[in-house]
Amino acid sequence: MPSWVSSAAVAAVLLAVAAGLFRAAAVCARRNPSGVSAIPMRWPADFLLLAFLAASAAFAGMSVSGAFVGKLGAENPLSVFLPTIAMQVFTVAAVLIFQKLSDADFSIGFGFSRGALRSAGVFFACAAPAVLAANALVASAYFAVSGEYPPKQEIVDIFSSMPEGLGAVAAAVSIAVFAPVAEEMFFRGLLYRIFKGFFSPFRCGAFVSAVLSGAFFAMIHADAFVFLPLALMGVLLCMSYEKSGSIISPILVHALFNALNLGIIWIVK
Repeated sequence: MPSWVSSAAVAAVLLAVAAGLFRAAAVCARRNPSGVSAIPMRWPADFLLLAFLAASAAFAGMSVSGAFVGKLGAENPLSVFLPTIAMQVFTVAAVLIFQKLSDADFSIGFGFSRGALRSAGVFFACAAPAVLAANALVASAYFAVSGEYPPKQEIVDIFSSMPEGLGAVAAAVSIAVFAPVAEEMFFRGLLYRIFKGFFSPFRCGAFVSAVLSGAFFAMIHADAFVFLPLALMGVLLCMSYEKSGSIISPILVHALFNALNLGIIWIVK
């Protein structure tokens, strides 16, 4: 049996498991309705503030990266992951500053409750097989056309090839701790709810907002082969946030998923 057929079969099984878990998640959501409000942005003040803070965070991150590369060299893993952690901290700071200074009256929603934990567990159980299935389907389609599997993400190659030590610790902390917090605060806590404000008059406004937020989330990873799986992941994280009403839920789902991937890479290594 061709290997791409095996991958497709595995993907089909994972999708079937995910579909069953989605049904359970939908039942859970109906029994425990929640939701997050849209962020009422004021034009042009709030948009200019958000653009300035995003550009400042990006510039600060690039400056730190340049400093580490100049000091440690481009091949040192610390030159990759310590600036990444700094960029993630800058992103969190930008979101919090925007919340403080903008005219939009909103809260990210850091409520820690059993409901948030339960939502995180349910949506992680959905997200893991669904995203892995989407990844397998993309790989199978690419293999069927080209006869090769898609190249790995650069971050995966770096992590899988680095020796144990401080660089590996920095990578694990960045990927499993700081990335979930920074990305969820920005893409779900801020961007998703800004889109909700735009599309709130429409019947499927929340879904469109989730898709757009997921697409932007996938785009920042700059890898066409994982765009579909990561966009799907972004939509599921929006659902987790929406149904729990707490940013803690998507942060935990994201952290668990990243930790799962790190574990797989480390075992294969």
